Amino acid sequence: SVTGDSALWGWRVRIDRPSTFAPPGIGEDRPVDITIRHAAFSPPSPPLLFESPLVGVFAEGAIVLRINPGLGFLIEGGARITVDATAQTGEAEIATFLFGQCLGFLALQRRQPALRAASVVRDGRAVVLAGAAGVGKSTLAAALMAKGWGLLADEVTLIDPRTLLIPPAFGRIKLWKDSATHLGLEAAALPAVRPGWNKGHAPYGGHLAPAPVPLAAIILIEQAYTAKTAGIDKIAPREALAALNDQLHGGTFAGALAARPACFDLLTTLVGGVPVFQLSRPWHGMTLAPLVELLTAEMAR
Repeated sequence: SVTGDSALWGWRVRIDRPSTFAPPGIGEDRPVDITIRHAAFSPPSPPLLFESPLVGVFAEGAIVLRINPGLGFLIEGGARITVDATAQTGEAEIATFLFGQCLGFLALQRRQPALRAASVVRDGRAVVLAGAAGVGKSTLAAALMAKGWGLLADEVTLIDPRTLLIPPAFGRIKLWKDSATHLGLEAAALPAVRPGWNKGHAPYGGHLAPAPVPLAAIILIEQAYTAKTAGIDKIAPREALAALNDQLHGGTFAGALAARPACFDLLTTLVGGVPVFQLSRPWHGMTLAPLVELLTAEMAR
């Protein structure tokens, strides 16, 4: 278990209890940016500015993520997360949301919007893998790491719009267990992301980059229903802007947090600063090797 403060996205994060899932420890003497504590909480005062089945945004920008009656998170001020979990809720399930969605929402409160994307690094250049849920971002990232790439982030990627640097996040990847087996991992040993799910936390801490890495390209992964082979094509900035807007983490309630200007600034900086490609993969019958070869070849140009 990691005790003391941790480094995550360049922030100093203080957690009130040891965790085997916490990011690496941080030794430097600097102020704490984020505090995480475990305690029961009551919903913030109304008005409710945004509501979905799992997320509520309240006055002053407080966000409640309620997964089920036994697990909820209160995210406040871009600096505090309260974890309300019953004793029966496992550490792995808490980590699934705490080090993914919750920190992405907190970044949005800080006017530092993130993308729903994995990010990997090779030869000092970062590549972001974005796309809809289930499109294979994490699996492709793990396959690239098997070929010598490093890891920056899995589920949520933070990019500094001033420098286009991506700071390292969390040294685990969420993989479906059949994908984990295909990649040579012992799938049965992976802690399930949620009880009963056939998806686990795969440890990749040894691949985690030690420092921020400059962004070189963004890959938008798309499953093509009719395609028989994979293809990769550069897309125009206007098309890229619309596609990346759909991949903003928490973008549906950015307006409730007065974060739309920050989102627009990030997206315009990205499409103006780095190439954006669309990687089309067949819906059925596509192995990982051709995707890895295609992406590696394109990035080597």
